[in-house]
Amino acid sequence: MEPFLLWLKNAELSVYLAIIVFLTTVVLYRRFDTLERKIATLLVLFFIIDIIGSILAYMNYENLIFYNLMLFPQLLMMRIVLVNHISDSKFRHYLNISCYSILFLHAINLLFIQDPSDLATFTFIPGYAWIAAASFFSLKFQLENIDIVPFHYLITWFSLATLIDFACSIPILSVLGWSNFLSQPYLIHLYDFNAWLYMLWYTIILTGILCTKTMFKSVLFYR
Repeated sequence: MEPFLLWLKNAELSVYLAIIVFLTTVVLYRRFDTLERKIATLLVLFFIIDIIGSILAYMNYENLIFYNLMLFPQLLMMRIVLVNHISDSKFRHYLNISCYSILFLHAINLLFIQDPSDLATFTFIPGYAWIAAASFFSLKFQLENIDIVPFHYLITWFSLATLIDFACSIPILSVLGWSNFLSQPYLIHLYDFNAWLYMLWYTIILTGILCTKTMFKSVLFYR
């Protein structure tokens, strides 16, 4: 128990936010519709990844291999959440094909090209770009739908949060993947900025859950 408490004491703020979002999701799960339950499943996946990655780092184990492997379920779950509800079949087709292509190339990259113990930037960055693009089209579909109030739906909040986080993370990952940059003194600031982006992702989603599944919905979005 003591090692766990010590890890929890030294965990990053994003881990605490992940725990809060996870517990909130569990409490309100019965109020979720089918799509929102898929979002909840994806949040649980990210929660598990955060916890395991944090524990591996705390125990001084290599965790980049773990994150490289976790890109597979992340992309698949993002496809299910962000793409399937888009009404435009043409965009759905392109997004699905590109998603599976990136997954295939990522497997080839890990097996034959980049060292799995390093961040596989050759395919990790395209994977993040795909998630950003999918979240953009998902958000666009929600905002252009004149039959709904977009921010009454959790998918709108989730798409917005994902677009901000993953789009802004791409240039950071690009720089971090440049070996000559790893010795620079301001490297830690990029890691910190990326961590703040991730916390913003959780914060927007938590706000979305509270504003669509609790009394805050009627208070903030009454019309």
